[in-house]
Amino acid sequence: MSQQHELRILLADNQAGSTNPIAIAARNCDLIGDQTFGSDPGRRGSRQNFACGARVLKEEVTGGFNFYPTALQLDWLIQRMIGNSIATFPDAACTPLETLPPIYAFVDKGHQNFRYDLLHINTVKFSIREGDYVDVRVDFIGSSETQAVSWPATPPNIDCASEFVASDTVLDLAGTAYPFKTVDFTIENAIAAQQHENALVRSIFESEDFRTYIDATLGFRSDTVALYRQGVAGGAAFLRFADGTRTYTFTFANAKIPGRGPTVPDSGEVTMNLRIDLMATQSGATVTPQVSIAKL
Repeated sequence: MSQQHELRILLADNQAGSTNPIAIAARNCDLIGDQTFGSDPGRRGSRQNFACGARVLKEEVTGGFNFYPTALQLDWLIQRMIGNSIATFPDAACTPLETLPPIYAFVDKGHQNFRYDLLHINTVKFSIREGDYVDVRVDFIGSSETQAVSWPATPPNIDCASEFVASDTVLDLAGTAYPFKTVDFTIENAIAAQQHENALVRSIFESEDFRTYIDATLGFRSDTVALYRQGVAGGAAFLRFADGTRTYTFTFANAKIPGRGPTVPDSGEVTMNLRIDLMATQSGATVTPQVSIAKL
């Protein structure tokens, strides 16, 4: 008989779970280890498979979880999700660097505790829906899974501060704040999918690119129509979260919005769905990051 048990997740910067640990009140978790088995496919005069040559070819870790972040949890995530040095935020704005830091996760899945090593954040998606919480989905690529591990000693408690909601959020382009129905802001670190090389588990995690974009749905009205078909030249934009005490501003130096026309349903509200591409700008040797995150 299976046992019902509440999910627990602890993230840390070291394998023991003792360096900068944080507890996450995740609502789900599909972070898993996956093995690939092989067998010798050589022909032996029969259509049946043989047991000869069966080997484990590789192991990998993928997946993640969804949660409603508090300011403490959002700080922890921001310091690690785009490669920024942990020491600079929130005293200075967080901007992308070339190397992503490794993370270790302990996950209590009921019957056993699992540990996931050398996790690197591959994608982060902030989903904002009218009348709802700000939801964050984090997906990882990691090295290995170990089952039946001991839970770290003296783990931190879940932070019970206020979470962020849609009414705390502002989407601004060129100095104008626009009302919206939904916003999905995505960060992709584009970690290379296959970097096992001559090893069973991977230890190399190179980012092939850095992509940021917003998918938004807005009512098509006089107070939103100016957001449609913003030119290829781009413009400054920001996405702002606040909880009444702290304010987080994601600033984008160059937001481009290609034309994707409004849709008219059989009945109900006329809306427009926009893909806002967020790109870096460069003048000579100076590069303005495509995203900069500040906290006040």
